[in-house]
Amino acid sequence: MGAKIMPDIKRPVPAKSDVLSNDPDKALQCIMDGLAETVLSIPDEDLVAESRQRGQDPQKEAEEVRKVLTNALRAVAKDGEFAQKNSTPEN
Repeated sequence: MGAKIMPDIKRPVPAKSDVLSNDPDKALQCIMDGLAETVLSIPDEDLVAESRQRGQDPQKEAEEVRKVLTNALRAVAKDGEFAQKNSTPEN
């Protein structure tokens, strides 16, 4: 279980003004980037140990997270296709 799914990603820390921005999309992106950085920085062994301490099956939890993320990715892709389809003028 020691293999990393993704390599460590090092991004610059977002400016406080970006996080507190009046642009909700920009603020959300900063929050999501920070969350991703935090999750990616935790060693796999620690995540597995924490799951087991809670009495959970790490494999089942991983499958559930994978399912949630896959569904979210599909929804975003579908939404993008919908937006693109509806933004092109029809002749």
